[in-house]
Amino acid sequence: LHMGLYHSLREWYNPIFLQDNANNCTDAKFVDEILIPTLKDMTLRYKPEVIWADGASGDNPCSSDSVSYWKAPQFLSWLYNESPVKTTVVTNTRWGSGSGGDYASGPDRWTPGKKVPEKWESCFTIQRGSWGFDRTEGIDQFYNTTALLYQLVSTVSCNGNLLLNIGPTADGRIVPAFQERLLQMGAWLQVNGEAIYGTKPWQFQNDTEAGRIWYTQSKKTGAVYATSFDWPSPVDNKPGEIVLTQMKSSPSSVAVSLLGWGGGALTSHPAADGLHITAPDAAVTELPSPYAWVLKITGL
Repeated sequence: LHMGLYHSLREWYNPIFLQDNANNCTDAKFVDEILIPTLKDMTLRYKPEVIWADGASGDNPCSSDSVSYWKAPQFLSWLYNESPVKTTVVTNTRWGSGSGGDYASGPDRWTPGKKVPEKWESCFTIQRGSWGFDRTEGIDQFYNTTALLYQLVSTVSCNGNLLLNIGPTADGRIVPAFQERLLQMGAWLQVNGEAIYGTKPWQFQNDTEAGRIWYTQSKKTGAVYATSFDWPSPVDNKPGEIVLTQMKSSPSSVAVSLLGWGGGALTSHPAADGLHITAPDAAVTELPSPYAWVLKITGL
């Protein structure tokens, strides 16, 4: 587990920051006297391996500039060349307009739905609105575990990383609504983690014709994982069928298994319209994990 620190560049009510804005940023006194010394002190004291910048927009457009006002290149140059974490630290791209960084963090709850060439991150919340603890929020204001896993799987399929935010109470407690979702996601990953960890985007990201299915590929073995958020219903008392339409005319050597299922390989056959897979003869409640199911395909 690697430790990272969040730091808001902007201090909304700091009088020096407000004065910089009022002066149309002809001075960067707040940056020179407070921000950069604070960032350096934070790095020297705690040696974080992630520095997550945020809040680079002020009331005046001039204070959104990463170079002329926030002086991000100056700090990042020190960070990558002189700091004690210079060989391990990574940063996001919220240092103001035109800023650098190691991975794109985009807007909050960024969900492109397609492959992004550079590494990127989806900043997401368990709550639908707040980023902190709000005692007035009802349970309907929390995403359920299926929705959160959908965000995780679709993000990884598109070359991204999921940053999932929770809001602890003022005294540091994580309330049951957060605990439940985190524990359920962890249990799902214990069964299906190989479809997430150590993977990369496959040549296709999803299978919209077949339903809510997202693909990833093992960097090590080349196996392809199809994570489905729908399970086929039986037909005429026979197990249902999943058709992966992005695997048209697959080789006959293809083999399919269901992660966590102890009943052996699944019956499959390639066809012109896709790879047809017969689901296990079992009720959904008998499957290895709820929420979503992972098919592992080898021999492609």
